[in-house]
Amino acid sequence: MSNSGNGLKSEGIREITAATLTTSYQDIGGPTTHRAFIVTIMNDTNGDVYLRRTVDPVGLDTKRIAAQTGRIIDEKTNDAVELSGVQWQLKWAGTPPGVPAGNFWIEVEYV
Repeated sequence: MSNSGNGLKSEGIREITAATLTTSYQDIGGPTTHRAFIVTIMNDTNGDVYLRRTVDPVGLDTKRIAAQTGRIIDEKTNDAVELSGVQWQLKWAGTPPGVPAGNFWIEVEYV
């Protein structure tokens, strides 16, 4: 992998509170406005969630994020990017916690 000398920049954080989550998909912030190299996903809620992109096949849950965990997707490692215009969506996986607590957020970095 070559070093282009370009510096990483960040889009605004996309965030949703556990209290507003349901068992139906809902948007997290707006669509991406840049081609992203690194996407950081943090589930600081007390329940498991399904995360998908509107470009994923309809009716398919594509990522499950356990409660109190996170994931970093480093697209640049494989010389790929998350395309501009991607809308992330989130819902509870299974039965929601009795008293939902915490936040879920996504950070997007681009060059």
